[in-house]
Amino acid sequence: MKLFENTKRSLDVISGKIVMMQEEKKCKCRKCMATFVRPMNMLMIAFMFFALSATPVMAAGDTSVDSLIGTIVGIILTMFRYVGIVLLVWGVAQFVMAMKRSDSESKGDAIQTIIAAIVLIGLKTVVTSLGIVDSIPDVEF
Repeated sequence: MKLFENTKRSLDVISGKIVMMQEEKKCKCRKCMATFVRPMNMLMIAFMFFALSATPVMAAGDTSVDSLIGTIVGIILTMFRYVGIVLLVWGVAQFVMAMKRSDSESKGDAIQTIIAAIVLIGLKTVVTSLGIVDSIPDVEF
């Protein structure tokens, strides 16, 4: 009889420890979640603020779709031109470094970069000369 009582007590102690360990894990999980919930709530509030605080904008009087598309294309082609200039400088620097190392693969990559840069720089001129878009205003940043 005593043997069963001792066994029962030891099982109660072990099961109590297991329950306590599970409670500790839940507590740690709650603490971990608490560190992530607050920043996520702040991000959600910021997103809702920006999403729901849209300001209505009225268009100018004589704005046609063609002039709007022309302006957008002009902005994009101007950005292409600036990116092309940066790529041209980068390609020339790559080519100089490849010449210094006498690396033919790097020379080929540099020449491809330079050609892509020249195409990007001249793309606005090609589009205006082909007449794809009626009017492309000069957009300066």
